[in-house]
Amino acid sequence: MAAHQPLATNNSIRLLRVHRGDSGPIVGILRSFELNASDTPAYTPASYVWGDPADTVSIQLNGTPFEVLRSAYGVLQLVCEQPEFRDSPWLWIDSICIDLGNDSERASQVSLMQQIYGNAQGAIVWLGEALPGSERGMRLMIAVADQHEREDKGDPDPILQDMQAWRDYYDIASRPWFRRIWTLQESILPKGASHTVRYYCGHTYATHRVVMRATVATASLVPKKVLPDLGVWSPMWCRRRIYYWHRGDKPGQRISLLALLAYTSFSESSKPVDLIYSLVGCINDFDRALIGRPRYDVPYETVYTDLTMRWIAAHQSLDIICFAHMFRDADSDVPSWVPDWKARNSPSTIRAAHTPLLVSQAANTRIGSLRPKDAMDNPPDCAVYAASGESAPSASFCEDTKRLTCRGTIIDKIDGLGAMVDGSDPENITQIEPLIAPTSRSNTQPSFQLESRADISSVRDNIALSLALDRRDWCFQYPASAEFITAHLLTAVADYEAGKRARNFRINEFRAWFKLNTDFLVRGNSLHSAFRPSDFDYAAVLRQPELEHAAWPLRRFTDVTSLQTMARRLLVTEKGIIGMAPRAARKGDTVAVLLGCSVPVVLRQLYENEHGERYELIGECYLHGFMNGQAMRDDVYTVQELVLI
Repeated sequence: MAAHQPLATNNSIRLLRVHRGDSGPIVGILRSFELNASDTPAYTPASYVWGDPADTVSIQLNGTPFEVLRSAYGVLQLVCEQPEFRDSPWLWIDSICIDLGNDSERASQVSLMQQIYGNAQGAIVWLGEALPGSERGMRLMIAVADQHEREDKGDPDPILQDMQAWRDYYDIASRPWFRRIWTLQESILPKGASHTVRYYCGHTYATHRVVMRATVATASLVPKKVLPDLGVWSPMWCRRRIYYWHRGDKPGQRISLLALLAYTSFSESSKPVDLIYSLVGCINDFDRALIGRPRYDVPYETVYTDLTMRWIAAHQSLDIICFAHMFRDADSDVPSWVPDWKARNSPSTIRAAHTPLLVSQAANTRIGSLRPKDAMDNPPDCAVYAASGESAPSASFCEDTKRLTCRGTIIDKIDGLGAMVDGSDPENITQIEPLIAPTSRSNTQPSFQLESRADISSVRDNIALSLALDRRDWCFQYPASAEFITAHLLTAVADYEAGKRARNFRINEFRAWFKLNTDFLVRGNSLHSAFRPSDFDYAAVLRQPELEHAAWPLRRFTDVTSLQTMARRLLVTEKGIIGMAPRAARKGDTVAVLLGCSVPVVLRQLYENEHGERYELIGECYLHGFMNGQAMRDDVYTVQELVLI
């Protein structure tokens, strides 16, 4: 008899029960059940990393030899050998319970993942076989969680001082399971997940609750001399954030697809389409419906493009195209306006991951961000970017889906771009992108401007607000203060020129950036002159009681300009408009506001034919004075058709 008999309905699943045979091999039976039926037994799903598909072990399944992945075989061994599984529970293991040779069945079963895991009685998380030191690493994880929960914090477990145990814990956190995208929903969806989901490394386990609490406490307890880089724990931290968002006051409904795709941008999958399909159980119902039935019979480029078009139509917004700025692969065949979700990012900082783009602003409920718990709910007067005002998108797609035709206003062309730096030593600067000097008359000879000579304080304030994207928090909930940002930046410059040592690395990062950009011209004023005014008492600003201990301006500067976060560079247009551009922007690129897009974008003209100009989308940008519908209200700017390819 074949191991996989056809499933009766689209709501059917197979469950597995295994035991050791008399001669030693593992023996299993597969039976079909209807999800949610009264006679369906309680079952436990397994979450594991598939690994090499050619690395298999043979078992007996429904009376016939059957090759199972070696990683799945580890789960079967665990169930057969551990006392807690003595009752021989029913299991759901995807690579065994799904007929993977049947694309139609596979798509149907993937659509049921939310129910399969949501109805389950806990889950077995299989981190892999035990290695030397694994048990000690797991014991340290448990001790870290216990120390976090203790109120007195006294008499800590001696293992917390064991340097080798910390290295072993590091190895546990480095296991591939924490980076595989499919394992996310598998660990947060089961009933009572905090206690019923168990993480096994060999035969040693910790509950989901323990792993989440250890994640919080690790940064404060880890000896820095042993593990100076905490980046390996970033995936664990991200999963903790997602878990609490998913389990909040609106279970499963507060997370959008785009926010989760951005927040898991370091995760891995063997199939590009599964970077989307693996998240269906964690996102809100509206976005889940947009994904529809999984398709494994078409190229991933088709799946990505179709999703982008459906998202635009359903949300009546072009904001999704801004994610092409973050998700771009040089070898990709997707159009420039379609995010290439298979482009992966390194798990650098949590801050970068949860609000990576301007369209990730907290006020944008279509997208939003997985921000910290204390910022989950927006304030009544939450700040908002609305570059196209209330305008709905005017979007159409050509038959081959390569072109997006939309409407918008062209604001200007980029004239100059600031230099980008890596590192925080003003005396040993690593230049990542050079300063591209402005050359237009508006910037080099201000007397040629249509308006009167630019006031230096206006230039200074515009630059200060641009460097913070006009927000004082990384969740984009509160507007910034130009006066306070300027005061901090001027202090950093004055102290540097006076030879004073910096208080923290952010001050040094700004000093390094300022040193490379001091000659950058904006409306006839250099940064050097703009940030050396004689009429601005910045010390008095910093003495204001409500501002005295606030340190957000320089933090916002590093959030915006650092290569590890948003990686934006200062821009000035030919008319002297100031903003922040994506790193890939070039002199001569066009800055435009598209109807239905909440922020301006940078476009690059590729060619012009009898049908008009054709543009490549470079990315979103901040353009001071054009973030709240000004282009839609100003008669100087006319709406026209724009074609992106």
